[in-house]
Amino acid sequence: MAVRTWLSKDMSTRLVTSDETRIAFELTGNAEGEPLVFLHSLGSDRNQWRPQINAMSPDFRILEVDTRGFGQSDAPPGPYTLERLSTDVIELADMAGFDTFHLCGLSLGGMMAQWIAIHHPDRLRTLTLANTAAKIGTAEVWDERGEIAMANGVGSMVEVILARWFLPAFAARNPELIASLSATLTATQAVGYAGACAALQHADLRDEVSAINAKTLVIAASDDGATPRSDLEFLHAKIEGSRYHLINNAAHISNLEAADEFTRELQAHLQS
Repeated sequence: MAVRTWLSKDMSTRLVTSDETRIAFELTGNAEGEPLVFLHSLGSDRNQWRPQINAMSPDFRILEVDTRGFGQSDAPPGPYTLERLSTDVIELADMAGFDTFHLCGLSLGGMMAQWIAIHHPDRLRTLTLANTAAKIGTAEVWDERGEIAMANGVGSMVEVILARWFLPAFAARNPELIASLSATLTATQAVGYAGACAALQHADLRDEVSAINAKTLVIAASDDGATPRSDLEFLHAKIEGSRYHLINNAAHISNLEAADEFTRELQAHLQS
């Protein structure tokens, strides 16, 4: 079935995908700029990228995406697959007229970005992989996480998740940001979170990432327990010609915890 766009009552724009799922998005920035797509982490939404979007809007045409199951996108019954989540992005890029585009993904979004780079190499101008891995965690961890979400709601895991996302000192200095992210997590539909956990449970790109030929920046964080630097070093070693950058004193959501440094590295990569 052909994709189409749909304007909701709250005036947010959504794409109706080929499997009849509404994916929320925004097209922002410079209408004449090069296309840039951001993909967020598990449990977040497109607002995760606000520091980078604000900095890069003057120069880039930006596609902000709420991954299936999160934000204002539909959360259909799972399980989801990495292929389906990533195909949503390709359909959005098609709708936006992005024949080729820069792609930046973090965590789950980084795995989606890897899948796109492997299966649609002709679409990418550059690739940025942050705080992600070719395989994240274990099947048992994701199975348990999905079960907790369905039984008790995503809100029951907020404290544990935020402790993985940021170092304590950063969280203490930024109470408004932490409160906003906590609200986003609490509002996340359990079925969407569990569906994405199922995608991560089965996603393993370790034997495929060496096929990536896009100009790639790999960003790790020194204190990331969810995707430790060894995971990013693996990607750097497997992706020929990639550049590696380590952010010190940051945990999993490095684009917020070290927003200025992250943005400088991303801008340099896209403009080089």
